[in-house]
Amino acid sequence: MGYTQDYSRLFYFNPFPNLVYDFDTFEILDVNQSAINHYGYSSEEFLSLKITDLSIKEERLRVKKAHLNICNEVGNIGFGIFTQQKKNGENIRMDTNGHKIDFQGRKCIMVICQDVTIKEGQLLELQKSNKKLKEAFEEKIDIIESIGDAFFTMDSNFIVTYWNKTAEKLIGLKREALLGKNLWDVFPDAVSLPSYTNYHKVMETGEPIMFEDFYGVWFEVNAYPSNDGISVFFRDISHRKEADERLLKAYDEKNQILESIGDAFFAVDKDWTITYWNKEAENILGKKRDAILGKNLWEEYADAIDTDFYRQYHKAVATGKTVSFEEHYPTLNKWFEVSAYPSFKGLSVYFRDITLRKETDIRILQANERFEKVTQAATDAIWDWDIENDTLYRGVGFDKLFGHEVSKKLKGAEFWEEKFHPEDLPELKAGLNECLQDPLKEYWRQEYRIIQKNGEEKTVIDKGVIIRNQDGKAIRMVGAITDITHRVIYEKEMLKLNKILKKHVKELEMSNEELEQFAFIASHDLQEPLRMISSFLNQIERKYGHQLDEKAQQYIHFATDGAKRMKQIILDLLEYSRAGKLFDPIETINLSQLIDDYRALRRRLIKEKKASIIVDVLPEVKCFKVPLIQTLHCLLDNAIKYVKETEHPIIRISALETESYWQITIEDNGIGIDSQFFDKIFIIFQRLHNRDKYGGTGIGLSIAKKHVESWGGKIWVESELGNGSKFCFTIDKNIEA
Repeated sequence: MGYTQDYSRLFYFNPFPNLVYDFDTFEILDVNQSAINHYGYSSEEFLSLKITDLSIKEERLRVKKAHLNICNEVGNIGFGIFTQQKKNGENIRMDTNGHKIDFQGRKCIMVICQDVTIKEGQLLELQKSNKKLKEAFEEKIDIIESIGDAFFTMDSNFIVTYWNKTAEKLIGLKREALLGKNLWDVFPDAVSLPSYTNYHKVMETGEPIMFEDFYGVWFEVNAYPSNDGISVFFRDISHRKEADERLLKAYDEKNQILESIGDAFFAVDKDWTITYWNKEAENILGKKRDAILGKNLWEEYADAIDTDFYRQYHKAVATGKTVSFEEHYPTLNKWFEVSAYPSFKGLSVYFRDITLRKETDIRILQANERFEKVTQAATDAIWDWDIENDTLYRGVGFDKLFGHEVSKKLKGAEFWEEKFHPEDLPELKAGLNECLQDPLKEYWRQEYRIIQKNGEEKTVIDKGVIIRNQDGKAIRMVGAITDITHRVIYEKEMLKLNKILKKHVKELEMSNEELEQFAFIASHDLQEPLRMISSFLNQIERKYGHQLDEKAQQYIHFATDGAKRMKQIILDLLEYSRAGKLFDPIETINLSQLIDDYRALRRRLIKEKKASIIVDVLPEVKCFKVPLIQTLHCLLDNAIKYVKETEHPIIRISALETESYWQITIEDNGIGIDSQFFDKIFIIFQRLHNRDKYGGTGIGLSIAKKHVESWGGKIWVESELGNGSKFCFTIDKNIEA
């Protein structure tokens, strides 16, 4: 093939090193700029060398043999990969392909060299990373090495100027169908592919670019800018893509297996670098995979160096044998069951948290030790009956229970030879046997009497736990006998006391009924004489008032006033006797409506006192309506009454909700109360002020207290003398009638 203009362009503008050498003498006759840049020789220095001089000495004979093997070949010739040397002495691996040409009237070879030093290193690392995928990886390498790159060039208008044979083979179009035509006219559907964007980008920026694109198959594309357009090298990477997918699939399958197992798992290489860390390892050890991968195990867990973890892992690596052990890790206060498997890559470790099992074992051991101590120290008589072997173990408590030293280990039948009360023994045996035969019963309990050696009778309660096999058959039973003689005597005494108490309660109920009847009758009978006294005094004042002096008029006033106050006291006493008795049903009550009703009822008093009643948002409550109304009226009346002469009453009513009750607060700006009288004011007839200054009988707050306590609430006061008062009471959310 002649050295045409197309080949000249391909030669000089090729981004890979290109050389022309004499077929017979191996003398280098021409090189491109890429070869000069890559090898470090000048053009003149290259022309003084032979092609074999570029190879290291060990491979020059192989180069010559490869050259002789291609004498009869035509077209693109693959020489193979050779180790060559740059001018600076650096060894490089070059993948060499060539064509036979005529150059300057001589029979020559034009070779294209591609540096695969880095690629070979990457391939070696990939081979090391996963032995199982070695064959697939080598298959991909074989595919890549067995084909040459496809190549074509375009000018600045994307007119195809060159299209090689490999490109024909890969794309399926002959050179003639493309040369001189616009690439996008030939491949209009490629306009939406990355190739379109990237080729334009190379044109615009003048920077080379490498990318992958799919056009029927996957291609790896290298696009380089040239003086008059773009040079494009591409190769079919479908096999590599498939290998990558298989690799990813294999990794995914491995990861799914390792993530799905119940055990925690991690792996380290020969240098103890952590290479894998599954989810369960994250959960147990508390370190995320991303934070620990690539770290040294013993740097991350330096506190484990003096433990069995360190010793056993090193033992597995040193001997090449699997190790299994249990060890406590104090830092996390956990026990682990560990199995470590060595391999040529490092160590794979499976472990699980067995803290609960270990703690259970420890508790069982401690329980056994405590059982031995308890049998020595406890007042109860502890026993353990092996039903299958019919052997019974009894603790030292049996000595005290039966009043003499008894055998500690005996046959089950021998146990019944002890002195049980003859009236209780048949029922005791029958009850125990019935419980053992029922596979659903796990516990046995029976009260009976025994007779001590000295003849004293004891009442005991015997309790046992039944242990059954898978078929529900009782195989073991453990329990304890407690002496409850004193409790039985106490219960008998309590029954006597209860009878006496019931008698007293009945008497009190009758007494209360009589007192209530007396209070009702007395209040009515006492009011009639008071009415007569008041009536006659009024008659005297009306008929003889003009004959009486001022002193007599004063006496009549005192008598009339006393009668009025006596009548009010009688009425209040009657009201007090009724307070706390709940006859009506529980209702849902709107507190705001009750306050509105109070304002309407006391509108004259409120107007006279110029009182302000401020109402916050009040809830609906469930309570007894009449007692609640009387309680509110009492507290509001007092708030209006007990005020400084120079001020007008200001009253605020609010509600506080808690989880179980409402707290109602009535706050005033009145005269206040000294803390020493907080309890006294709720006692009947207890007054703190002169009757002439503040009227009343002193019964109101005691009635309010009885009402609040009748529905299960509490009432109290918060106050300072001279600074007003807060009266608070509660209403449970779940009042029971």
